[in-house]
Amino acid sequence: MVGCEIKEGQVHDLLIYAKAVLKWNKRFNLTGASSLRQFISGHIVDCLALAPHINTGPLLDLGSGAGLPGLVLKIIIPSIHVVLVEPRGKRARFLSSMRIELDLNALDVVAKRIEEFESTIEFSYIVTRAFGSASQFIEKAGGLATDKTKLITMKGVLNEGEIRSAEALWGSPAKAVRIEVPGFSDRHLVFFQRKAIDSDAVTSPLVT
Repeated sequence: MVGCEIKEGQVHDLLIYAKAVLKWNKRFNLTGASSLRQFISGHIVDCLALAPHINTGPLLDLGSGAGLPGLVLKIIIPSIHVVLVEPRGKRARFLSSMRIELDLNALDVVAKRIEEFESTIEFSYIVTRAFGSASQFIEKAGGLATDKTKLITMKGVLNEGEIRSAEALWGSPAKAVRIEVPGFSDRHLVFFQRKAIDSDAVTSPLVT
């Protein structure tokens, strides 16, 4: 599925997670999905498409919400250290409950605004799925990145003006990878990195 190998135990954990999202959603508005099938096909599968581009940790998920994509990536790649930053208390409590229920080691939930988050960790990846514009992502994530950190934002149809504005803030060009996700007509990962982006991590130029 979307270039990602999933073990039986991971399928089990993803199903527990999806069911929990819908249960909590009745009170805490975690997702717009109204059914298990809709959440899995419209959200989990989309996050799984990011997994082949993640090799090691640590990984920071900014504005994690219901755990997309950071919690899904932790389930699929259990060896990596994942930090989920989610300022909304109810959503952060949900993420903490999932950490306990799924016994996820090396998973940190930080209930703070991104502007208040500080860390001594040198992240290999900083990711976001629904954060706003690429420029907003760069503004918030840039100070948490080293020269080796890959910043990855998930996008639908690419807006060239949006990407160019983010490049101007970042000071180096972005690269985009078109990914095939069932149910999505147009899906991309946009990478930013201060040093030259590894050719084995990003294989295509910016697509417009």
